[in-house]
Amino acid sequence: EHATKNDAFIAILKRSAYGTAYWDDGHTALYVQLARWRENVARREGTYPGAVCSLDLLVSVCRQKPTLYLALRKIDYFLPALLDDEERGYSAELLSIVQSSIVENGDGHNATLVRSYNDRIVVKKTIMGENGKARVIEHVSSKKYASAKDDLDNTSSTKRILRVTIAAAAAVGLVALIIVGSKKRRR
Repeated sequence: EHATKNDAFIAILKRSAYGTAYWDDGHTALYVQLARWRENVARREGTYPGAVCSLDLLVSVCRQKPTLYLALRKIDYFLPALLDDEERGYSAELLSIVQSSIVENGDGHNATLVRSYNDRIVVKKTIMGENGKARVIEHVSSKKYASAKDDLDNTSSTKRILRVTIAAAAAVGLVALIIVGSKKRRR
């Protein structure tokens, strides 16, 4: 299949046009570059491009822009064999192309972060226990990496939850009207 006719690619373009996803010309340029890379790797290996990786994976890579192997595994834990084999170096090539795109477009803030445990912040909170005594609890936070993008994600999640709640309430109301209407007809 041609890279620009891929369902995931078309879907992200539509979502971007409607404002529900972020995708710009830099993403498209990276996607086209990765699709060419996929074809070149397939030619070198004597296989078809789909054996290297799916176009859906390339769309996800363009959206999340991983720069580390672990971040790539975070996108798809079960990578295709050619990418999973680190000794062949194809995953490193893919990540290098992504890194070059980030440097060229100056959009490193969109890159996927993979944080080590030591980079996280331990936050201590004092809460009142059931017996009236104060106790300290700890939890791990990674707020030092928070950005405006995280706030946007939280806002869109809140909007999505609100939409689902409203839809559920409307459905319950509709069912109640149907039940009341059917009881009135029986009388």
